Amino acid sequence: MDNRRTIVGLCRALLLTSMICAPLAEGQQPPAGQQVAETGFDYSRYFPSPQAEVQQRNELMNRTEAFLHRTAWTPENASHALDEGATLKRSWMLHLEYCKLRSADDAQDKETADCQSQSGNQSSAVSAFVEKELEAPAFASLSHADLARLHLEPYRYLMAEATENLRHLLPPSEQKLVNDLADPLLGAWSDRYDALVRQAASEVKPIQTSSGPLNPIRDRQQLSTAADRGVREAAYRARLEVYQPHRDVIAMTLLDTIRLETGLAKARNYPSAPARKYQGRLQRSEPQVREMLQWVQQNADLLRQYQRVRAERIATLTGIRDVHSWDLGLSSGYVPRRLTFEQARTLMVNAVTPLGKQFESRFAWLVNPANGALDMNGGTRRQPGGFSVGYPSVPIALYVDRFNGDLDSIAQLIHEAGHAIHRKLMSEAGVSPFYASGPNFLSEAYAIFNELLLWHELEKEATTPEERAYYQERLLDEVTFQIFTSAEEGELEQGLYDSVTAGTIRNADDIDKLNGGILDPYELFAPQEPSMRLNWMRKRLLINDPLYLVSYLYAGLVACKLYEMNEADPMAFAKRYTALLSEGFDAPADDLLKRNMGFGLDGKSLLDGALALVRNQTSQLQEGYASLSR
Repeated sequence: MDNRRTIVGLCRALLLTSMICAPLAEGQQPPAGQQVAETGFDYSRYFPSPQAEVQQRNELMNRTEAFLHRTAWTPENASHALDEGATLKRSWMLHLEYCKLRSADDAQDKETADCQSQSGNQSSAVSAFVEKELEAPAFASLSHADLARLHLEPYRYLMAEATENLRHLLPPSEQKLVNDLADPLLGAWSDRYDALVRQAASEVKPIQTSSGPLNPIRDRQQLSTAADRGVREAAYRARLEVYQPHRDVIAMTLLDTIRLETGLAKARNYPSAPARKYQGRLQRSEPQVREMLQWVQQNADLLRQYQRVRAERIATLTGIRDVHSWDLGLSSGYVPRRLTFEQARTLMVNAVTPLGKQFESRFAWLVNPANGALDMNGGTRRQPGGFSVGYPSVPIALYVDRFNGDLDSIAQLIHEAGHAIHRKLMSEAGVSPFYASGPNFLSEAYAIFNELLLWHELEKEATTPEERAYYQERLLDEVTFQIFTSAEEGELEQGLYDSVTAGTIRNADDIDKLNGGILDPYELFAPQEPSMRLNWMRKRLLINDPLYLVSYLYAGLVACKLYEMNEADPMAFAKRYTALLSEGFDAPADDLLKRNMGFGLDGKSLLDGALALVRNQTSQLQEGYASLSR
């Protein structure tokens, strides 16, 4: 998903290579102190050769075509058909993940890009066909006894989802219009926004510093800790104002997207676009999400208190009396050093140790480059960023374009590796391909939880009060970002859809005003920094993935609850958490959490735990600052 939530900047420098160690069996750890080197992917874990992959893909295409034309589904033959569909999805995902890895290593390779597209489309076609067949009335009327007799019990939740979807299906003629007109329009508007962002980034003027010119977007982290306050402020303002020349076009693109999403939702018998997206992505109703956003806003003083504590520390440390948001990078007085990959690997494994031996051993295997499942080699044709792959019966792998040893690159690794281990545990547990994915906020919660463990581990390993305070800041930055910034974004997007429907927002000025009114109760510096309200222009998901941003609020809340439970009883937590990850998505997210972890998504009780974490961590940070001043 949105990589800015995992890293502040993309990794830009290659890690110095170290000594090569022998590959290990999956799950086996290397001898203590042994050095590893970047080795890239072992593609033979997927196919013997590129030629073998192409041959098998062609054969798979023929089998898939035959399956998609077998339309005489009945309750009596559905079990066999569903098993065949699951096998086809596993096979297509093997090709998709293989080609995705090859395409990332060479983003200009058209053959692997075409393979990736074909494999993804065919896997989706199998899923869509299965869903369509299960929408038949004969399946909706099956009792629990019928499901058991017909060997359909493993597919009970899949059939229940298909029945629910019946309420929102479009007639074939209207669906064709969506396919032919609406989807291409949404895609074109997303492409337009991305093009404007690239243009703006290419036009941004460098900031002159004592170490030479720096790019305010690419070199954000370095500029945020610059000793020269004028440099920090100039970089901050440049990041906000870089989109100003394109402001009206971005606003019109956003408003057009909102109008079309609203029309599509109502055509599908939803009261609004938020109602449709929240139900599909969060499995929550629009009133439930509105209530959660209201509860978070009522506690926004906790964010302002944290920012106030940081500001007071900066004033003490630097003598700055009118602290602003662009000064917040200075508060601990500590600058972390870069780590070698072996140091980073040890750190990450130590961080996930509380999650139990099953999780830890698989994590350690994955982040050993000699095993052929990790690629961070760098190169001029590589896809930027990072991701992981894996699926039932498909090997896991972890890709980052390059690794430079800073904390952001390590946070990216532990986040994406968390996704991979989740997939590995599902695969080992025999999860059906139909249950290998679910609400994204739940998968993101597990990966964000890994990041919280990273900052906690670094705090534990700190050797000076300044270092400890720095990692307390990083933990609080992560938590407050996931909770409060996500709530700001969720409130903004909900407000945009409400206002466009009501006809009260028509242009960029109206969006600025709405955003400013939302930010003021949350952000300590918003009232005195009016340019902050321009930040809506750089929230790409408003256009690229409408109504997704609030998912991060729920992901953050679940991650904080997991963190709280792990701190309270690590041994009991590890067993329950492994069971949760291994189960897949064969039930609603609320049921999965209640069954395995003993908590659900029921509003205020979930929020209260996250608020308590922010409150306690802020208090500890304040005490740490006081000791630094003595």
